Amino acid sequence: MNISLKRSLYMSQLKQGTLESFRKFLQSDAPAFVVRMRKRNFIAFSLFSWEHQLFLYTEASSEDWEFQWPEAYTAWLETWPDWSGYARARNLVPLMDVFHDNRPDDTASWRGVHSPQQRIGKLARLKPEMYSSYVFYHFQKQEEEPGSFNDRYIIGAYENLLFSYHELPAIVSEAPTGLLQTNNSPEDWHGVMHPHFDPWTDTEEEGEKLWRSLEELLSF
Repeated sequence: MNISLKRSLYMSQLKQGTLESFRKFLQSDAPAFVVRMRKRNFIAFSLFSWEHQLFLYTEASSEDWEFQWPEAYTAWLETWPDWSGYARARNLVPLMDVFHDNRPDDTASWRGVHSPQQRIGKLARLKPEMYSSYVFYHFQKQEEEPGSFNDRYIIGAYENLLFSYHELPAIVSEAPTGLLQTNNSPEDWHGVMHPHFDPWTDTEEEGEKLWRSLEELLSF
């Protein structure tokens, strides 16, 4: 029986000055954390940090796919108002889907026998006035050229922040037919994309000016 798989991206924010104590607690709680996640049918999870912000990637093979922080973690986390109709605060927000190179049909074929050697999270900043253009180009590419370079590559957005996740080695498999039968994605992709970004000004490291590498805290 094919079991559907849901992929999600989230963002949380640590209270100022708590990253080190959070990291230590997570390290000590990691075995129990993974057990709890697997009991809820999460088959993949990655947690990354950037300063006091946390970025999460999840894959869940059940209807109960929404991630929630265990109660023991809430003391470290800031809260946002919840605009979903419930009178409660929340300590993480789901990111809006901007791009995915492929999408899973079922759990077995998606993961199969492949084991990632690297799980990579990156963070970029968009110029606010370029947001709609960025989404347009990525939807166009996603639907014109599905499954073109890395099945696991996915981008989500929160305000002007972009969080991307992918795994190496790259897996490229047959993808469902895209929604567009056109061929308008620009050949000079990186040249067209560059003006959309608000570059990081605190680094000259090659490859880090637009997309900053995040620290991986936990993955399974």
